[in-house]
Amino acid sequence: MITSLSYFYANSSLNSEHLVIPSERSECMGIPDGQRPGDDELVLMNRWLGKSFMANLEITNPKGTSQKAPLESVLSYLRARRVVPYVRGQSVLDFGCGSHLKTLRMIRNVIDCGYGIDILFQNQKPQRSQDGFTIVGSFSDLDRKFDRVLSLACFEHMEVSEFRNILVELDLVTYDKSLIIGTVPTPAAKPVLEWLSFKLGLIDESQIRDHKVYYDRSYLTETINGTGWMIDRYHKFQMGLNGFFVLKKKGV
Repeated sequence: MITSLSYFYANSSLNSEHLVIPSERSECMGIPDGQRPGDDELVLMNRWLGKSFMANLEITNPKGTSQKAPLESVLSYLRARRVVPYVRGQSVLDFGCGSHLKTLRMIRNVIDCGYGIDILFQNQKPQRSQDGFTIVGSFSDLDRKFDRVLSLACFEHMEVSEFRNILVELDLVTYDKSLIIGTVPTPAAKPVLEWLSFKLGLIDESQIRDHKVYYDRSYLTETINGTGWMIDRYHKFQMGLNGFFVLKKKGV
């Protein structure tokens, strides 16, 4: 695991020599045409495993959860790298983006446009992060539609009825051929996550206590039935403890 992380940093395209923001992304990302980020910005972009750098963003936390335990950032990275093939050149909405915008920051140099939405920003006006992402706290604040929606380790924090309502909302802010790409822990993960969290302290206890549902493919299929979405792809990873899914709209 440590080796793969080291390889990622050593071979990342996030460096001032190669990273130039295409002009067609400028309006969305808030960066002048063809501008290469300076060293200060690149330090912020590459330090996604560390503290949040968005001091300019106003944040609330009604659930009182946090992600400060040792494994949180590593697990975030392992989930986020799976979405890269699906988002290249696409407009992306990260549902449950979190205060650090970790997923958006990791895929920043391959997407066309990036927005984040999270309960952390509820009751706030739409905000712009220091590296050009638009962040909102409700669907009513979104001003466009998206090709891809990401939701990594998020839907397990909702009751089933809330999950279904969110899928209906996402239908309104996406195109006919848009996709939802996400991860959810499987039922087999529950005792493992509780052991890693409650006993070893490697995962934030507040996150695990906030889990409402664990999904396998069968229960995920049952849950989304009637929402207008269907499973296009599904597979387990991390020794069967996590499920990766791609949802598409029915009839498309």
